[in-house]
Amino acid sequence: MPLRLVRSIFSNKIREWVNDRCTGKPGTEGVGAYYTLKDDEVEAGLIFVCPGCRQITSIAFRDIDGRPKWNWNNNREKPTCTPSILHSKDRNGCGWHGHLTDGVFEPC
Repeated sequence: MPLRLVRSIFSNKIREWVNDRCTGKPGTEGVGAYYTLKDDEVEAGLIFVCPGCRQITSIAFRDIDGRPKWNWNNNREKPTCTPSILHSKDRNGCGWHGHLTDGVFEPC
């Protein structure tokens, strides 16, 4: 199976999985899905639907390949992450900028 097709199938499965778990709309609850690193049970980050463009994106809570990381309050039900989140246009995002506080996305 070509790699492009595998990625497409994988992306669709992730989108279904995340969409089942979150709304991704500003001012609403239901944030996303937490992920861990291989052979580890500690949350490494959060996969979520961007409130600005509805693309699936993620933020890391731990050092992963030099990516920026966010502080997280360890509350899976009502997460708060700092600093603010920017879905950067430099990384194929829409430019949405906001906060995740008590499980709710709010634009800046």
